[in-house]
Amino acid sequence: MGTRGQRCGMPSESQSYATGYATARTCLATLARISPECTAITFRELLLTLDDLHDGATPATYPLIAGRADLLLWLESAVRRMIAAGGDADALELILRISRAV
Repeated sequence: MGTRGQRCGMPSESQSYATGYATARTCLATLARISPECTAITFRELLLTLDDLHDGATPATYPLIAGRADLLLWLESAVRRMIAAGGDADALELILRISRAV
């Protein structure tokens, strides 16, 4: 992990945070895949923003089949887990708020 990720509040050894991050990435990627193009662009941008907080140290996403409502609930849970583990609350809350608004 680069120093930038640590400055942004990503705990370097938190399993809870890493699990939350992987889940959040997967939810955003799936939302981008299942959404109409005009909305998918926003979810792709949010995924890039999330990855940028971590200086490119990104976990793999995993296949997920779910509807929008479930994905947003899982995303919220993942973001809450990341914040509880010491993540950048302001940046993560912004990603969550924009996701809900799209």
